[in-house]
Formats: sequence, C-alpha cells, structure tokens
Amino acid sequence: TDVVLVTEPFKAKKGFNRNKYHWKGRRGCGGAARAARKKEWRAKPGFNGDDDDDDDQASFECTRKVQYWAGGEKQPLIPLQSGGSETTIMIKNIPVRYTREMLKEFLDQHCMVTNREAKSNANNEEPSLSAYDFLYLPIDFVTRSNKGYAFVNFTTPIAVRKFYDACDDKQWECFMSSKIRQIYCAKLQGINELVKHFEKMGFPCEDFQPLCFNPARDGSKQPVEETV
Repeated sequence: TDVVLVTEPFKAKKGFNRNKYHWKGRRGCGGAARAARKKEWRAKPGFNGDDDDDDDQASFECTRKVQYWAGGEKQPLIPLQSGGSETTIMIKNIPVRYTREMLKEFLDQHCMVTNREAKSNANNEEPSLSAYDFLYLPIDFVTRSNKGYAFVNFTTPIAVRKFYDACDDKQWECFMSSKIRQIYCAKLQGINELVKHFEKMGFPCEDFQPLCFNPARDGSKQPVEETV
C-alpha cells in the first residue's frame, strides 16, 4: 500500500501573535540598522580572500560614484585637472588580494619605465623624473585584505600626470582581475599633510601603516629608507 503525505497550509492558532515571533532573537533588523550596516566593510559568509571573484562580495565600493568611504565619512571624489599642482592621488578599484609590497612593485615598475623614456627623449636637458615618497594602502584589520583603494604622493605634478596618462582606466594584470583602475586627486595634498593626518591614527601593527620613502622611490633599485 502506498503512503501519500499531504502537506497542509500553516494555520495560526487562535491568539497566535505573528509579530511576536517574527525575527525572534535577531536584533537590529529595522531600516536604520540595515542602513548602518551598509556603511561598514563586512565579508559575506564563505569569503576567504583567496578568490578575486569575491572582491565585489567582500568589499564596499562606489566606483565612479560621487562618494567613497574613508574613516567613516563620506568624501567627494575629486577628478585630476590638467595642468594642476596636485601631487597626491587616490588609486581606486585595487583587487583585494593586492598587498603593500605588490603595490610598491607596480609603482616602481611604472617609474622605471617612465624615467627611461624621459632620459632617452631628453635633448641635452635635465628630464623630469617620476618618483613617489609616500604610500598608504588601507587594510582591513580582520581579513587582512585591502579595502580597494590607496593613496600615493609623487614628488612633482608632472609625475602625477604621467602616472594618470599611463595607468588610469586600465585593467589590473595580476589575479586575472576584471577591475578597472581609476585615479583621482586626493583631498590631502603633500607628504607633510599626509604625515600630520596619519600619525594621529592607531594601527595594530606596522604592516598596516603608511610608508614614507627617503629618498623617493623612482624604480632605480637604489637603497631607500622606509619610515612607518
């Protein structure tokens, strides 16, 4: 004899209060709590930082939008102006597996190639060389993945323009990432302002701190003193 299971629709008993049991034990599920959670970086369940496809799943980003999150405050994205005097830039859409050392290698390679071209094209004149003396790649203290953006201070506005022309709106080569690199003008300008700002912040270890370079790194492989 076959047994047939029949599922009956749920019927609330008399006196059953649905609101009393709905979301039981889950606090902060209202609109205000959801809005607050959107403002902070959180890795979704199952994220382990090993797959670049998890970039968008694990980090809060506003690419090409009018705002980005830094230090819990909204800041406008400032486009670089042609012929401007700015030396500090913000690099956005960095793959989360990029480390500070990898970003240094990327910047060193750019400076090396750019400076070789500048020297070869110089007509008995002193060429304007590209070099940077400050780098900060924000890192999430829990997952140890970067937050998708970084700040770099070049020594001259010309170096900034060369970096922008060569690297903006380009795809990253590592990890087969589909992210498109975007470069903006930073709100804080100059190494002095950057040091003054970041020395007030607390970091759990030196691996997460900004770096200053003396002399500035130019891709020549010469010895450079690094100061956190």
